[in-house]
Amino acid sequence: MRHSVRGFLAAPLVATAMVQAQTLILQQPPTVVYEGRSTISAQPYYQRLQSKEPVTGATVTAPDGAGILALEDRLPLSPTQLQVGPPTMKTIPGLTTPLFIMGMDERSLNWFSRAAKGLSDISARGIVVQATQRSGWRDLHSRAREAGIALMLLDGDAIAQGYRINTYPTVLMSPELAQKGPYE
Repeated sequence: MRHSVRGFLAAPLVATAMVQAQTLILQQPPTVVYEGRSTISAQPYYQRLQSKEPVTGATVTAPDGAGILALEDRLPLSPTQLQVGPPTMKTIPGLTTPLFIMGMDERSLNWFSRAAKGLSDISARGIVVQATQRSGWRDLHSRAREAGIALMLLDGDAIAQGYRINTYPTVLMSPELAQKGPYE
């Protein structure tokens, strides 16, 4: 009987401690995981989740008035730290999935037409860092999908810094994969 009384008395104390901890957490300033040129606040998403109002499908707007849009809807996309250059390859130790970085410029599109089969053969994934029109992006995305290649739009400046590159098109792969054969 003593044991159950102790548990009965402890339950309100635990609940009170949890409420106090939650209050303390909510009062602390948020931790910024990444802050850069295209960073947007996640606060509107959390407010929407906590809201009791039904979701209508309207665009959530950040406090500064910037709408939260897909990258495709924010075209044109143009990196400031990358430029078009001759196709290159760079080895990255520990990279498990080959990546290629390209733009929607003539040089990149011609390179992709020639290299698509080889990129598909090594299961490379593509990152487009420069695009001007939605229709061109959708056409390229469709061509890549037909070749069995996953393609996405991303901010090129983060790619340039992370992989220490300054031109595109560029193929990134592990040293082991690079030794298996010639790649364009």
